[in-house]
Parts: sequence; C-alpha cells; structure tokens
Amino acid sequence: MSLIVTFATVHQALKCENVLGTDGVGVRLMPVPRRLSSSCGLCAEIAGLDATALCARLEAAGIEYEAVYRMGDKGPPELVASMDDNQ
Repeated sequence: MSLIVTFATVHQALKCENVLGTDGVGVRLMPVPRRLSSSCGLCAEIAGLDATALCARLEAAGIEYEAVYRMGDKGPPELVASMDDNQ
C-alpha cells in the first residue's frame, strides 16, 4: 500500500517533492493514476509516513493538496484525507 497525494497545481507537487524529500521522506512524482482522475497532472507517491503524519507535514510546510489516497494493487483507492476536511 502507498499513499498518493493529489494537487491542484504542478507548483504544489514540486514543493511537496522538495520539502518532504529534503526531510528524508520517500517522494516520487508521477502522473495521476487513471483510477483517481482522468485529468492530466502530477501527484506524489509517499513512502515512510502514515496519512496523519503526512497531512500534518504538508500543512506545516504550507503545501496545498487536494486529497490523500491509500492505494493498493487491488480494489478501489481509499480517500483518507482532503484539504477541505482540514480547513
């Protein structure tokens, strides 16, 4: 299982990669999986953090994200957090 973070802008995705990557968190930018959205854009796959810690770090760094999903190889993605929930 991995966590996928979606963003409204490429700028926020790059900021996520820069900030979390500098902190030693595994971050990989990639196209948004079709299972999440048919629109084009970048998302971040995150390793080494649970959803609560990830959202706290994103918010502390001022990174605006759309949603965080838990993705497995099988089954649908699970929405675990959205920026709207935390405002």
